[in-house]
Amino acid sequence: MAEINLGIEYHSGQDKVFFGSKERRRVVTKGRRWGFTKGSAQFIIEQMLSKDITVLWGDTVTSNIYNYVERYFLPILSRLPNSLWEWKKQERKLYINKSTCDFRSADQPENWEGFGYNIVILNEAGIILKNQYLWNNAVRPMLMDYPDSLVIIGGTPKGKNLFFDLYNKTFNEPGWDGFNFTSFDNPYLAKEEIDELIKELPEGVVRQEIYAEFSDVSSQVLIPYDLALECMKRELLIKDEEQEEIWGLDIARHGDDFSALAKRRWKHIYEVKPYDIQDTMQLASFVAYQCKSALRKPLKIFVETTGIGWGVYDRLRELNIPVYPADVSMKSYQNGVLNKRAEMYIRLKDEMKKGLKIIYDQKLLRQMSAIEFEFTNKSEIKLVDKDMIKKNIGESPDLSDAVALSFFEEIYYAPEVLYKKEHKYKFKRKQTTTWMAR
Repeated sequence: MAEINLGIEYHSGQDKVFFGSKERRRVVTKGRRWGFTKGSAQFIIEQMLSKDITVLWGDTVTSNIYNYVERYFLPILSRLPNSLWEWKKQERKLYINKSTCDFRSADQPENWEGFGYNIVILNEAGIILKNQYLWNNAVRPMLMDYPDSLVIIGGTPKGKNLFFDLYNKTFNEPGWDGFNFTSFDNPYLAKEEIDELIKELPEGVVRQEIYAEFSDVSSQVLIPYDLALECMKRELLIKDEEQEEIWGLDIARHGDDFSALAKRRWKHIYEVKPYDIQDTMQLASFVAYQCKSALRKPLKIFVETTGIGWGVYDRLRELNIPVYPADVSMKSYQNGVLNKRAEMYIRLKDEMKKGLKIIYDQKLLRQMSAIEFEFTNKSEIKLVDKDMIKKNIGESPDLSDAVALSFFEEIYYAPEVLYKKEHKYKFKRKQTTTWMAR
């Protein structure tokens, strides 16, 4: 009988949630990076190994599901015999022994109905439960199929929505158990890192994102501070001077706003600068000079054409500059995304997760981590208005928008540049869980 070390470990808070409670309905409110996703993945793997069950994992969008499976599931499963498990990415199904885990996203709520499950994990509950349909019409009925069914609902609060109502059930209804953890309750996070994050965020966001308090803040930060900082600390391993240039130009809308130009070589944002040039013809002349004097001419310059941007675009076109109109208010063709503004930021975030390197800039870091999103009544992602962001941080996100504009459309390249992370996530292990082959 072979013994396989799966390398699974839980910190004390995770242990309380997954093994310390006997209630079948558990609600976990937690600060950013507390470890709910990782703990849930480990718990699901152990349960699927020990008995034949059906599991539902509910999350925000499909891309997050793929990222979580690759980051938290596959490293553990790779230690098992290949014959014991199978991950079908297209179907979003995980098989371990005779157990099955279905992964479903909130942007396709119609795919949730019609099945019963032994265990249900609702990840990012503060976001997905803004759509009450998921709970009332899909999840709640499926819990009736098995008398011992378990649902664990976890996430960072995002306003007082259905997640707030379910958490309140834990105080006065039998069968419900509630937990509240801050980011400081993860023993593997450095307190100094959390303190640094707190300095960058507005007070209301700190109460929500760090201390897991329910407030009237109804939106969520799209690009986490730690992800933006990680991209700025990455080391470029291969010279990228030969890579195609793509630029993004954000046009100032008001007197105290700045225009901003971001320059990108494939996966390297190497320059982002603000320009206090109010006259549109002068701005066009300046950008034309930047283009013509560049050692490597940009393949495309995406110019935000909302409002006065059309004048800059038309003038640059007259000067034979390779400009393309970027109307961020246009309808997005991506499912579950409201418009091109949200789409380009989502594409930027995906590239940041895949290795995008960004030049270090404190103002850009602050602006990026202040971009918030919410869901429309059709469950489409929309970004919070720029004026609201300006109110929260005291400045318009001009630099951040310029970077995102360089991802206005999908552009394909040939060779791939490799990057490495300067800071890796450190996880000390106190104990291990082993699986005995039968």
